[in-house]
Amino acid sequence: MRRPVVLLSALALAAAVAGCGGGNDAPAESPSPAVTMSPQQSPEQTAAQSPAQSPAASPTKSPAAPTGGTFTGGNCTMTVGAAQVDKDVVVPDGAQCTLEGTRIDGNIKIGSGAHLMATNARIDGNIEAQWYGSLTLYGGEVDGNIQLTNGGEATIDGVRLDGNLEATNNTGALTITGNTVDGNIKCTGNTPAPSGSGNRVDGNKEGQCAGL
Repeated sequence: MRRPVVLLSALALAAAVAGCGGGNDAPAESPSPAVTMSPQQSPEQTAAQSPAQSPAASPTKSPAAPTGGTFTGGNCTMTVGAAQVDKDVVVPDGAQCTLEGTRIDGNIKIGSGAHLMATNARIDGNIEAQWYGSLTLYGGEVDGNIQLTNGGEATIDGVRLDGNLEATNNTGALTITGNTVDGNIKCTGNTPAPSGSGNRVDGNKEGQCAGL
């Protein structure tokens, strides 16, 4: 009865061989995680997500430096403050000059159609105006004479005048008020006639200015 034993041995050997072959199988790979594809972004979306860049600061421009200088005499076509001028002053034809508390160590000549306005100015010389546009003197002193000829309007108010005041053939309003005059006041040929009052005159009041 050896045949059943041989058969059993063959079956056992086959089972052993099958068991050894199963040990060489590679382990099963785990599934890779799914990759999620993001949708393509538009240029506008990309720009919106990018951090904003601040523009470079532009350089600050300095204000322009002021121009001009101190008036030293000669032609005056500006406003002059409380300065001392050691030369004669000329107001050119058609120009305007304004003196505010200015001291002039010289004479003033007013050209044709020119305008002079002086407030509390001190004039150590004469004021000569011919064919002038206008003359306005408020306060201050004139150490010389004032001569107004063939011009426009003039106002002389509260001025201390060491010399004479002469007004001849002027065609604008002429007002002479509250002045102290060491010399004479003489007015002739002015249209209209000069007006004013309160003038203290150590000399004579003559012509159209006799009642001033």
